[in-house]
Amino acid sequence: MKVWYKGIGFCVVAALFFTFCPMGLPSSEAQTGAKMKLRFSGIHPAMSVPSRAWQFWMDKIKEKTDGRITFEPYWGATLVSTSELIDGTAKGLSDVTSGLWIFDPGKVPLGSYDLNFLFNDPNVATQSKLKRQMFAEVPALNAELAKWKLGPAIYFAPNSPYDLLTRKPVKTLADLKGMRIGHTPVEFVSAIKAAGAASVVSPAPEFYQRLERGLIDGICLNLNIMGIYKLHEIAKYYTTINLNTSVIFTLYINGDLWKKLSPQDQQVFRDAAREAEGFYLAEYEKDIANIRKTHKDSGVQTFTMSAEDIKKWMLAIPDVPAEWAKKMEAQGSPGWQIVDKYLELSKKEGWNYPRKWGMR
Repeated sequence: MKVWYKGIGFCVVAALFFTFCPMGLPSSEAQTGAKMKLRFSGIHPAMSVPSRAWQFWMDKIKEKTDGRITFEPYWGATLVSTSELIDGTAKGLSDVTSGLWIFDPGKVPLGSYDLNFLFNDPNVATQSKLKRQMFAEVPALNAELAKWKLGPAIYFAPNSPYDLLTRKPVKTLADLKGMRIGHTPVEFVSAIKAAGAASVVSPAPEFYQRLERGLIDGICLNLNIMGIYKLHEIAKYYTTINLNTSVIFTLYINGDLWKKLSPQDQQVFRDAAREAEGFYLAEYEKDIANIRKTHKDSGVQTFTMSAEDIKKWMLAIPDVPAEWAKKMEAQGSPGWQIVDKYLELSKKEGWNYPRKWGMR
């Protein structure tokens, strides 16, 4: 009998030990799901700032899952082309893809809402924060992705503000009159025309040749993208206007994959994305500093358009956010809800526009 009681006593002690002292067991979230190797498709070269941030995200997930979830990256759009970022991900050609709302305005027009807010807050960290809040508070934004069989947006990284790089000096609004200005977002057409310039919509990779051949007199583009294409070799005058600062980078996640992930793994993906945003912003600042130095060393002259001219310019532009909201509402989407919420959140961050946008 004593042996029997001793056996019971041992079992009770052992049970209590493993219940309250779990460090001897594989208790981390890393052990809670299936082992998997996922394909990642990136459109940029591996060493670009966006790509380094996405690689950071993949490395963090590997770390947080103790190597249970890993990735096989394909850079430079070698797996999924820029024209099939959404479809290629939805079909499973890639499990996760570097997403850019600006590349698919016809499919995800809601996700590009921030391009319509001209002369918004140029603080890139604030814009990243605002877009995350928008996706958390406006269900239609993630519903738009779900419609294309994609998981929710978990990563929000901005581009630098849209400024001018021209072949002749632009110090004032009047200097833009009669110039041909290249830009990519169609949302900027009315702004360029309001300045008395001609709008030339074209992809960024075409800007170098267009400037070189004299087909355009300047471009309205992000400084970090100017650096990628070395446009300072052709155009030597940089003017800060902060026409728009938008968050264009995200991650497109295959919808079936997202549903298969455990809640713990979904949270790992989200947490790693927040850390990757911080990494991106730090690398972004270094990149901008390097490009500014390159501009200075290359003899690029810099100017800043006055606040008076910016206000004058804004007043000449139609109410672009209101026009966009009406267009979205006509398509059955909550355009006004998005416009109102973005303006509300921007005001809470302390940003005041020189004129009112989004007037009903």
